[in-house]
Amino acid sequence: MQNTNPKIQDRINKIIYLQDEIKKWEEKDEFEIENLMKNFEKMTRIEGSVFYTKYFTDEEFSNILLAIARKYPGNKSIIIDIITALGMMITRYKLNETEEIYTFMLEYSSQKGISAYVSIYLPSLTGFEKHPNQWEYYMSMRKMTPKKIAQQKLVGIIEQNINNIPEKYTGEIIHFLKERHDAANNDFGKKMYLEMIEKIK
Repeated sequence: MQNTNPKIQDRINKIIYLQDEIKKWEEKDEFEIENLMKNFEKMTRIEGSVFYTKYFTDEEFSNILLAIARKYPGNKSIIIDIITALGMMITRYKLNETEEIYTFMLEYSSQKGISAYVSIYLPSLTGFEKHPNQWEYYMSMRKMTPKKIAQQKLVGIIEQNINNIPEKYTGEIIHFLKERHDAANNDFGKKMYLEMIEKIK
């Protein structure tokens, strides 16, 4: 660790501490686990560094997170934090995506109040490549809550696939973008939505 600066070393120490505490989750009550997960999830979202990779690609630890999720399926806070932590560990740090992780994400992909957090990561997962109807899933994001998170993700997906939108969905997507245009509170946003509409037409 000689090459790490003090700020990064402090963060590594915090990650190690949180992981060690989470590994002892069976000795803790639900409130303690909720607090640990909240703090751990934040660590997966801080400015990335190669020095964190070994901690965030630990498959044994990812299995512990899944075990906690199975134990507390009704605790929305714990579930959202585990979705975010695993999502960041896979998309940013390249944690191996197992079938169990993909199934877990899929389980919450239409659950009210949670589905929007899943939508941030699910389309990036390898398992999603086999999804029977990806565009049907994308379109379902319009109704997900929290609305802002899901709709921002949908706009990003439309942008990335602007030339490959199935004809079946172009009308709905144009309608969605018009709604976003009307709700935009600045000229830049309005212009962006109009340009996207023009490319789809």
